[in-house]
Amino acid sequence: MSPKSQDVKQSGLFGFLAQPDAPTKGGVVILPTIFGVNAFVRGYAETLARAGLAAAVWDGTITKGCP
Repeated sequence: MSPKSQDVKQSGLFGFLAQPDAPTKGGVVILPTIFGVNAFVRGYAETLARAGLAAAVWDGTITKGCP
């Protein structure tokens, strides 16, 4: 079973979403590492999606400096 994965960009927020093929009633939010939403975090989200959970990763890294 392969999860559906996509990058998410909305209202200045960025992240990654992995969803299982089958409908789910549960999910988790994963906090990124200090390196942002990298391959390790994406792989972890996809592993959770293969287990039947929707997994969203929020990229909270500041790329334009402090407000």
